[in-house]
Amino acid sequence: LIVGGLSYLRFLPGEDGNVLEQMIAAEPSSVQIQIASLAMSVVVILSFPLFTWPIRFSLDRLLFPNSISIYDTSLESRTWKVKVRFYVLTVIIVGVALLIATLVGSLEVVFGLTGATGGALIKFIFPVLCYWKVGPLYREKFTNHQNTALPIWQKIILI
Repeated sequence: LIVGGLSYLRFLPGEDGNVLEQMIAAEPSSVQIQIASLAMSVVVILSFPLFTWPIRFSLDRLLFPNSISIYDTSLESRTWKVKVRFYVLTVIIVGVALLIATLVGSLEVVFGLTGATGGALIKFIFPVLCYWKVGPLYREKFTNHQNTALPIWQKIILI
């Protein structure tokens, strides 16, 4: 946050959205900027599997709802059909991601989309899913009045 704020102050609005490219253009021989560029590349490379796992899981459940999940640990899930489905979904996801990366070409758009999606998931969807998962275990301990606190809190956040 501090690096982003200071970079924003150095390159005021009206400039290109990718601050790292502006720094490379301003000081191409700076070792610190080259290290920052390398670090951003590592972040993108290491975060790719974190985004592809839920996509693959969701597509598997959406396209094959009555089949054995590719993430099931039973012996039935170790058949060649399930493995082929896993690899085909992976190749499709990587191919679409490569196509989008080739067409978009701006890292700013990619970070904006992933940040917006991740932020919405963390703020609004993840707490509700935790409540649904843990809620039945503790429902007897709370009264009906206290069980209504979560929807009220969500409406306050949305305002």
